[in-house]
Amino acid sequence: MGKAIAFLRKRYGLTQKDVAEYLGISDKAVSKWERGLGTPDISFLVKLAMIFDTDIESILEGNIANFDLNWHGYLALDYAEGISPNTLLYDKPVVYYQLAYLMLASITDICVYGSPLQIHVMKQCLPDMEELGVHLAYRSRNNAERFDTVVRRVVQETTGLDGVMYITGLSFLYGKDLTKVFRRQIYNVYESVELFDRMDRSMSMGFFRRKMGRPSHATFERGMIAFPIDDYAALYDAANIVSGIQHQGERVADLMEIASQRGLLHDR
Repeated sequence: MGKAIAFLRKRYGLTQKDVAEYLGISDKAVSKWERGLGTPDISFLVKLAMIFDTDIESILEGNIANFDLNWHGYLALDYAEGISPNTLLYDKPVVYYQLAYLMLASITDICVYGSPLQIHVMKQCLPDMEELGVHLAYRSRNNAERFDTVVRRVVQETTGLDGVMYITGLSFLYGKDLTKVFRRQIYNVYESVELFDRMDRSMSMGFFRRKMGRPSHATFERGMIAFPIDDYAALYDAANIVSGIQHQGERVADLMEIASQRGLLHDR
């Protein structure tokens, strides 16, 4: 457990004093945890999980081999009729939401597939993603090639790659534990997974591992808002939800804020 805490702390660029101040304890206590001379109280474990964007189980297991996995992102620019990457969902283009989901999973190497026009439109509405610690590569989509064939080739041919988180459509996801949902799939699931909402609708999102096989189904838990945006009515519903959340002072799909909180701005 101590090694896991030390690894996660360093990954987010925090000192023992930073963690101690957040928890309201001395940095000597954090040092003892990391050296295996003591263990944190359960109340501290909850806060540590929040700091490190993981779950308590991962810290307790202390399996640091799973914390340093190499995952890439795959984003296919597929939308319902009349929707494009720069279509606004309340106050941000829809592609911001898709990139936000990948960034919440701490995935920073993302390959974007789409038509030349879609790629151009996307580039025009994005901030400098390299400044946010995210590298985007663009490829024109070959409509004759099946998605699973593309992903299988990417996973098999990329040296050292453990898996791919893919997004092939537009969905709305919101919840305090969204990061943990994503990271749990990466850390603890040893098979490919496709995500569904509670009405058994595909979220056009999932996780492919090197040993893929047939993906299993995973359903979002209660307390999460999750639904596909397959028409303008669903886009309008999502915009109303975002409006209510942001009027309470919380930002949604704010790429700069996510990059800062996830430790992606290493040099800033």
